[in-house]
Amino acid sequence: MDITELSQKTKEELSKLLDEKKREVQELRMQITSGKIKSAKSLKESKKDIARIFTLLNQEKDSKK
Repeated sequence: MDITELSQKTKEELSKLLDEKKREVQELRMQITSGKIKSAKSLKESKKDIARIFTLLNQEKDSKK
């Protein structure tokens, strides 16, 4: 996901998306460990998406101060 796409979402949507991405990372880790997935590219992208979401949530929190 692109940061511009994420910035258009509401705080609630970002929170839901964050939960989904966390579950996705957990599932990908298990699949990599079991050998079902050889490439960790999708895991890396999901972790970057999580970081982007946290950045936007923190920016919103800081702007309200």
